[in-house]
Amino acid sequence: MLLAALIGIVGQAEGSSESNNSSIYRIILIQALTQYDEDLSSSSYILDEFVKKNISSNDAMVATTSLFILASHTLETLEVAKLPIEYADYHNDTIRALEYLREYLWDMAKFYETNEISYALSAKDNFNSSLYYYEKEMSLLKIGGS
Repeated sequence: MLLAALIGIVGQAEGSSESNNSSIYRIILIQALTQYDEDLSSSSYILDEFVKKNISSNDAMVATTSLFILASHTLETLEVAKLPIEYADYHNDTIRALEYLREYLWDMAKFYETNEISYALSAKDNFNSSLYYYEKEMSLLKIGGS
């Protein structure tokens, strides 16, 4: 549902003035960050349930793969949105956070599928990198945003 809203906003941006484009892009950016929060929360829940043995490795893999697809769509939406120049730093950090989130989700799905520790170790690195860019983005929004 959030993805449909993002796509609708991108469509509205066609032919918009620079001022409207900035407002629309800010909405897209905030929705992408909200989706990021939800995906991260859901992936943590999946991991917690897996550790507690409340879900199978196959169920954890399927659920995490679904989050990977959602994160991919969010990333794609940001990549095709009209980028106002004043949002370049925000945009780059958000893209990086989402790219690392996708890699984290991919590694976790592979870990659930194979039980190979190398995927879990890679996931940890990608998770930390994703959070770094997410927190950097959030601090930029607090400083420069209204």
